[in-house]
Amino acid sequence: MDRIEDIERASFACWPALEEQVEQGWLLRFGGGHTKRCNSVNPLQPAGDPAALIDAVEVAYRSRGLTPIFRLSPLADIDLYDRQLAERGYRLVEPSRVMVLDDLASFARPGVSAGLTLRLDAEPSPAWSAANEQLRPCVPEQRAARDAILRKIAVPAVFASLYEGEMPLALAIGAVVGRWFDLNAVATRPEMRGRGLMRALLGEMAEWGRRQGAEAGHLAVVGGNAPAERLYERIGYREAYRYQYRVGSL
Repeated sequence: MDRIEDIERASFACWPALEEQVEQGWLLRFGGGHTKRCNSVNPLQPAGDPAALIDAVEVAYRSRGLTPIFRLSPLADIDLYDRQLAERGYRLVEPSRVMVLDDLASFARPGVSAGLTLRLDAEPSPAWSAANEQLRPCVPEQRAARDAILRKIAVPAVFASLYEGEMPLALAIGAVVGRWFDLNAVATRPEMRGRGLMRALLGEMAEWGRRQGAEAGHLAVVGGNAPAERLYERIGYREAYRYQYRVGSL
């Protein structure tokens, strides 16, 4: 469990919420509604009465105009909370896998093909932000929260992108906390998938991570996203644990 908590805490730092508070050993994260990861309650060292916790979470999220969301990892008694949340009408969504690469040095670096341009920015530059909007469009009412979350990343980070001329082909965010290199916001232009672009981009990002002192990698992928799962498995990532969301009503 210590390893899982280590990965969870690193993940929170790499994809920060705009506001956090702790309730009965659970971390409540508020991010203006942009992504469930930044707008959910997560177990760290659960204690106390589950029913009282759920009541407190519902008040905290609804008072901010947010839907209460529980992210259930192995750090909690998943069966217990899953049952209680289901009884309250919480929907089960996005069972996901956390995958780990134990030796970041084993991450292949195939290199970027001739004719393509690689950018590794230390912050979300205007070019990277424009590419992100193309490849990972955000609903207008969440853009301010999304941009604030990206600006709030306080650990060493790289905003990576790959271009053909002016056209963005692939992008991702990498960040380092201690020995961990974390991947987020991975996206490839749909018509360019299957050409090895993301593998090349991730190889350059892993090299950057090693230069920052990272020794191992981790990422999260929605279960059933077969193309992404195959890519990460080819690189050497293996499942470490799973989590799932229970989503309530506003």
